[in-house]
Amino acid sequence: MPKLAVILLLLPLLAQAAQPIRLATGEWPPYAGATLPHGGLAEHIITSAFAASGQSVSYLRLSWKRGLEMARQGKADGAILWSCRDEASQPDYLVSQPVIRSEVVLLRRVGRVLDLKHPDKARGFRLAYPDMYAYEGIPAYARLLKASGIPPLILSSDQAGIHALLNDRIDAYPVDRQVGLYLLHQAAPTVWQDMVTQLAQPLSQHDLCVLLYRRHPKASNWLAALNQGLARLRSSGQIDRWQAELATPRKTAPPGHTSTGQ
Repeated sequence: MPKLAVILLLLPLLAQAAQPIRLATGEWPPYAGATLPHGGLAEHIITSAFAASGQSVSYLRLSWKRGLEMARQGKADGAILWSCRDEASQPDYLVSQPVIRSEVVLLRRVGRVLDLKHPDKARGFRLAYPDMYAYEGIPAYARLLKASGIPPLILSSDQAGIHALLNDRIDAYPVDRQVGLYLLHQAAPTVWQDMVTQLAQPLSQHDLCVLLYRRHPKASNWLAALNQGLARLRSSGQIDRWQAELATPRKTAPPGHTSTGQ
């Protein structure tokens, strides 16, 4: 067969191989964000894991709910930073190995005593949560919501929650530890430690993964490549180093600012 004919036959395959996988994401600094270096820690991990097998990635920046729906319909190849649940509960997706572990903590105003072991003392507390996360389903936080006796303030984003906390519109707010520290530092870099502290005991910990549209013909190959890349990054210590770099520019709360409710 002439060389030209071979090239013409291979062109569609080469084009398909070069096409990036399209993953839906939202704004969740420092893990994901259009203006963050490498798109944030989680996007950096995912992009690097795929790159090990030669697969490029493009990110569709949408609301979290819209991105998940597009992935469910096959209009995106997948969605990132969703809970790693059993695949039986995710019939539309293949679920990757964990990318990051989210530790949800409760931030509270300094001087407002709160203790997870004694939720009855939360009577009158002004609580809140963002509408895109099911934090109200976390047992420890659900008990506080019930004990407060005040309807919670439901907010559009973690940024809105942090601003409500700093402006004394609420007494406490649940958020991923790294996200909370990042947003506090962005909103009030020199004074936040005088206004906000965090309970030492986390509300919950859960792994976040990549969901891949199950019906795509390359989904299984993508999943294998991603999981292999994640395993290499984790075993080499690279993910730990990136996480350490993430924390370096910000001063986290000193020991006296991490409380058990006193």
